[in-house]
Amino acid sequence: MNDKTPEFWAAVLTGLKNAWPQILGALMAGLIAYGRLIYDGAIRKNKWLEGVL
Repeated sequence: MNDKTPEFWAAVLTGLKNAWPQILGALMAGLIAYGRLIYDGAIRKNKWLEGVL
């Protein structure tokens, strides 16, 4: 895979465009889980991953 060809970057952008709903959903789940931890008074525990899972 040569990263200097335009076809490679077009394929990467197409893949990101197709996966955008999943990426956004994972980011939102992580933010909601982190907000829930802040609301509960927890200090940076490993529970933030719970929302993404």
